[in-house]
Amino acid sequence: MFMCKAQIPRIRQFVSTCTGPQSSRCFSSYGNSYAGGDGKNYGESVRSYPQYTVFGENCLLSLKILLPSFRISRNNVLSLDNSKKGRILLEFVPRLADGTTARDQHIRFGLSAEEVGLLLDQLPSHEVELSRRSPPPNGELGLSASASLSSAPAKVLRITPGEGGTTTYCIDHETDGVGGQIPFSGSNNVAGPLEVTVHLGEHIVMTEIMRSSIPTLVGWTAMLDAAELKNMEDAKAGVGKYADKPFDNYN
Repeated sequence: MFMCKAQIPRIRQFVSTCTGPQSSRCFSSYGNSYAGGDGKNYGESVRSYPQYTVFGENCLLSLKILLPSFRISRNNVLSLDNSKKGRILLEFVPRLADGTTARDQHIRFGLSAEEVGLLLDQLPSHEVELSRRSPPPNGELGLSASASLSSAPAKVLRITPGEGGTTTYCIDHETDGVGGQIPFSGSNNVAGPLEVTVHLGEHIVMTEIMRSSIPTLVGWTAMLDAAELKNMEDAKAGVGKYADKPFDNYN
């Protein structure tokens, strides 16, 4: 089990949250004032929604991030909440004939840090397939939990390399290999499939975003920054674990 802890000082407020049924961690709020390009001050809390979007012929694909959650103990020690680790979120949204999008018909698929690593290792040489199962809500179908889970359509993500450096991202709900199924729960009951062809330049941008996000997904970046800040404050105060002992003792 991954676990990392850092004792932290009091620092500027940082909050990660989101509006929406799937995620509570898809925007960041920083406790710093921000002056926009128009010279106006937008207050002490600025929200940001990092995303990269590829517009396909019949569907758009947005790459988003769900930030990890943390806990602070009574001893002012910061640790990662292992039940809410970060995710890279792939969101598929259908495009209508008039060029608008059907936002309420989206299908989402969250990738863990380990799945992101697998994807980066396998592409563009090999196809990547990942799946999820969600049981019927409230014991629908009158089956046991295990039977309900096994009978539920699987949400399947396939990423397939193509010609000319293209990559096809396809999401669907399948039962026994048959696609176009209506899910029991989640995904707004959208059956699929939804598919986007990503060109080489777009694919490189997406993979670089994923690669650089891995330390953030596992909480490494935030806790390393907090630990470093604490060490600097201890150094200013003349305290800390290296204050009275040779550094060589820790090699």
